[in-house]
Amino acid sequence: MLVVLESILQKYSLFSVNFLMNAWVRGLEVGLGFTYHHTCDDVPVPLLNEVRVGHTNVMTKEQWNSKRLCKGGMRGVAMRNRSVVFVIRDKKILMEKLCYEGRTFYSIPGGGIEEGETPEQTAIRELKEECGLDGVIVKKLAEIYSRGRTEHSFLVEVPDEQNAIIGYDPEEPIDEQAIKDVLWMELKELSEKDRAVMWRYGLLEVDGFWEEVLSWGDKISYP
Repeated sequence: MLVVLESILQKYSLFSVNFLMNAWVRGLEVGLGFTYHHTCDDVPVPLLNEVRVGHTNVMTKEQWNSKRLCKGGMRGVAMRNRSVVFVIRDKKILMEKLCYEGRTFYSIPGGGIEEGETPEQTAIRELKEECGLDGVIVKKLAEIYSRGRTEHSFLVEVPDEQNAIIGYDPEEPIDEQAIKDVLWMELKELSEKDRAVMWRYGLLEVDGFWEEVLSWGDKISYP
């Protein structure tokens, strides 16, 4: 498709091919509700020539730019099925502080399912890549169908002696990583919006959280 459009533009010199390509990708973002490229300048990120996490190389910015428009390739082209992970310690949830296009929020570890992987394998791999933890699946919490893809959430157990670290997303350029911090958070430390996402992923199915919600009473607290 882009080859045809490029030949038309070169023939009639309407405007640059780069402009059209960017507009085409941005159209995908608006229509399908996802983005292909994220930046955040408020937190410095270590710049590395090459980082290896798990079995996947973290890409340089140049490698990202060369692949981001490939069919079935990087984020922004296909809405892949995903797995996300709950790790709980003393009723605190392992969370990632993320920054996408200047917007800061918190979420649990997770990412796209690669070809040949099961959702369970993806959950364990993403936890290792993003937080440096080796875990074991305890149970599946939820399966969510949205925007043409399926998201799988799992409760994962990690030995107490393991400490979470700031890992890397291999699908983001190494100098534009979205993960800014990993930390253990209580529900009361999360915004209403971030909490809503946790309920969506099945947090109420984790022992102790339904009981905590019952203790809140019946007062309306909508922001």
